[in-house]
Amino acid sequence: ASAPDGIAATSGGHLQLAAGKNLIATAGANMDISVARRFTVAVGQSIGLFVRKAGMKLFANQGPVIIQAQNDKLELLARHGLEITSTEDEVHIVAKKKITLNAGGSYITFDPYRIEAG
Repeated sequence: ASAPDGIAATSGGHLQLAAGKNLIATAGANMDISVARRFTVAVGQSIGLFVRKAGMKLFANQGPVIIQAQNDKLELLARHGLEITSTEDEVHIVAKKKITLNAGGSYITFDPYRIEAG
């Protein structure tokens, strides 16, 4: 379907889009998705988000934000600084085996048996 000024697909109940191979949405300017209750994305293999210019933000007005790497490691990488801030409470860093903090050529390591600095 095509139209010079726009197309609307509406339903009082359910609306499903399905494709045997690929489903592609392309917008020349903006794409907005609004959901009144719950938004779920389920992916069989991988998901990637990339922003070329203006940054990325993830906000939760209420309730926790939980990020898990359930069967592998989690990496955070920043070229110009990384901040972890609690504005009204504590920050806990917990590891079963060891915690090492590095800065420049110095380090401090905490493990169950000792604290080592160098």
